[in-house]
Amino acid sequence: MKKWYGKTMTKVIKMLNSDIDLGLDEEKIKYMRESYGENTILKPKTESLLTLIVNQIKQLWFFVSLACIAMLFYNKLLIIGCFVTLIIILSVMLLINGDYKEKKSLVAIDNLNTTQSNVKRFGKIIKINCEEMVVGDIVFLEKGRYVSADIRILECEDLKVVEVSVTGEKYEVEKYSMKIEEEVVNLSEIKNIVFKSSFITEGSGLGIIIATGMNTQIGKIIKVLLESKNNSSSFSNSLTKVVNRGSIITLIVGLITLIFTTYKNNGIHETVNSLIYISMTFNSSMFIIILYLFFYIFFSKLNKKNIYVKSIATIYTLTNISAIFMKKIGAVSENRLILCEVYCDGRHIDMKDHKLETEEAIEKIISIALLCNDSKLFNKSSKHLRDLNSIENLEEHEILEFWNKNFAKNSKIETKHRRIFKIAYDSDKRIKTVVNKIDDKYRANVKGVLDGMLSRCTHILINGVEKEINEDDIVNIINVHIDMSNKAYNVTGYAYRNFSYKPSIDENIESNLVFVGLIGFENPIKKNSYIAVNTCRKIDIRVIIDQEDNKLASFAFGELIGLTCKKEEILSGIEMDYMSKDEFEKNIENVSIFSKISPKHKSEIVSVLNEKGHSIASVGDTLTDLEYLNKSDISISVGSECSNVVKKLSNIFLEENDFGDIVNLIQDSKKIINNISRVVLFISTLAVSEIFIILLSIIIKNGMPFTLISSLSLNFILLPCCCLAILLQNINTDITLKNIDYVYIKNISIRNSFVISIIYIFIIVIKHKFVIINVMDTIFIAFVLVENIFCLSLLCEKHFLKNIGAYTLVIFNLLLQFIFVILK
Repeated sequence: MKKWYGKTMTKVIKMLNSDIDLGLDEEKIKYMRESYGENTILKPKTESLLTLIVNQIKQLWFFVSLACIAMLFYNKLLIIGCFVTLIIILSVMLLINGDYKEKKSLVAIDNLNTTQSNVKRFGKIIKINCEEMVVGDIVFLEKGRYVSADIRILECEDLKVVEVSVTGEKYEVEKYSMKIEEEVVNLSEIKNIVFKSSFITEGSGLGIIIATGMNTQIGKIIKVLLESKNNSSSFSNSLTKVVNRGSIITLIVGLITLIFTTYKNNGIHETVNSLIYISMTFNSSMFIIILYLFFYIFFSKLNKKNIYVKSIATIYTLTNISAIFMKKIGAVSENRLILCEVYCDGRHIDMKDHKLETEEAIEKIISIALLCNDSKLFNKSSKHLRDLNSIENLEEHEILEFWNKNFAKNSKIETKHRRIFKIAYDSDKRIKTVVNKIDDKYRANVKGVLDGMLSRCTHILINGVEKEINEDDIVNIINVHIDMSNKAYNVTGYAYRNFSYKPSIDENIESNLVFVGLIGFENPIKKNSYIAVNTCRKIDIRVIIDQEDNKLASFAFGELIGLTCKKEEILSGIEMDYMSKDEFEKNIENVSIFSKISPKHKSEIVSVLNEKGHSIASVGDTLTDLEYLNKSDISISVGSECSNVVKKLSNIFLEENDFGDIVNLIQDSKKIINNISRVVLFISTLAVSEIFIILLSIIIKNGMPFTLISSLSLNFILLPCCCLAILLQNINTDITLKNIDYVYIKNISIRNSFVISIIYIFIIVIKHKFVIINVMDTIFIAFVLVENIFCLSLLCEKHFLKNIGAYTLVIFNLLLQFIFVILK
């Protein structure tokens, strides 16, 4: 980037062979497009609907299902054949829809290609679409428009932009055209370049395009995202593996049945009928439909809480999360600040117990804070300026509320102190200045971080008198700042400078300041955050916080919430910059809070944690966050002001940023996946038990244990009712999650099959003496009772009133089966 920001505008124009007055001609436009490429953010490649359909119908379970349908129609069981066909079509559609929605989400990136701008071409000013622009184009920068490419500023007037999508900094940034001599570390320090996707909030300018499309800074972020997303696997792939295993067992048993019936010299009709029974045991289609139905119900409940989960695969991944990486404000603490302490006139004042009516000094410092305030600008038309998770905006909102509550008689102060211009907050200087006119004089009101302000102050205001600041004053100020920080307060300093003339924005206004005082703001911790931290400790999830406060305030916050007990557990962005990679990798395991870090730092943190084997859930809301969100196992976008692209590309979207909701979702996911394992256990046990008594029946009496209608009832009524009872059981109960693996499923399936076989043999033996109804119905009723009892044993919450939904489904299922037997 230095070859652009470190050169004069004349040199840049010459390097790109452009003309500030005429712009590019047709020949140069063609050359630039061929040399530097299109101004298009890469559209993600997505599989077509036809490809997704082919991927599903080539699976083994689908061919087994087709064979079942073919056999049903061969034996002229047309109604049953049509019913099974509909079930299979529905299951395929659900799988395809899940895949299609997952791929479709990447199309949100294409929204970055929709802007228009005025450019100079052929000596004329014309409006063109973003995609038509090329490197070297002379572009007009106009208020209220998005920047269409990375542009080196040639000239500008009061140009301010919000470039949060590239730098991650959510405040207005002032831009200028002068070259930058020194080397810059962060993109936020480059003041003579505007980046693609930034929004122009004030002023105007003229610039030359230096990068287009995927070569822009936002394009590089998207490129990293696409490379990873294109390799992502979907939930349907995992699901088809499970149902294919069941199909393999069906094929093996079907082959054994075919050999045995052939040996017995059974007719083709009887053999096909036996194979129909076998093919319906591992009911893959119903398993798919049950899962999707359950997740539809579960996601609908989450949506009512304004929690949106992108796919079922996300729920599976959440169960393995070992670390949560998130910002403090909004997630762990509330979206508000409380003005708690003021230091002015050499006094440290606790605002909670202090009466304000007689305090002119307090009114003075609050009035400076109010005049630096932009909260009055927040309205529906300036939504891009507002961010409820930003310390600056929360602070300004609290100042406005505090003024209106305590100094209402002077609430029209802005009419007496008319704003002339503003010098936006600068990440280097870390202060913000507003110049106001007071009668015939002018005053620069300044607010910001103490480190950035104190060195610019030559005087201090004591009891309304300006006096030269001395070492004792500085020591007192620093000690008060330390004291406030140790209470986990966010501390802001305030100062001013008077002018007898109208100052120019180009002169050094932010010098020779008069220090007025400090204000300490408390950012209250949410009550449920304490519970969430303790829960994470119990389930062995590491909590990592990104905090905007200094290290002292960060440590105090960490102690309050129970995350830190040593200062070594806090690491700042500056410290990270001066650490070697080996040193950082060694220290990161002990760090719980990162103070004042950039998006680049966040990406490094997630990368190192990945290398150390952590499964990470990261929280973000801007395009700049995409890089580290994409490196995380779970990406969570949050807030009403979240970038639409980030929202579409993340795994989870929370309308309200809340740490407690994230932890609850992880816990619920663990329970849900455990319940799905219980469903797999139930289906496997049901299928193996059916297979056992079918084979036993063929061996003993060369026939089926129950009618085909009874078999349909088992696989299309009993199975979904019992599975839904297990899935929809109360997950708010504290339970010990059981490890249900392949070996456990095999053992339980064989055990239950043995029990069913013993019951079957017993009924056959006593059929002439004690059985009142026919043998097939008796076996069917016994089978239904055993499987429903087994279903009840898989419910975690045994108390009926606490698990009404699950018990109701089991009772409903039993009633249906008995009514079916009676009516038959």
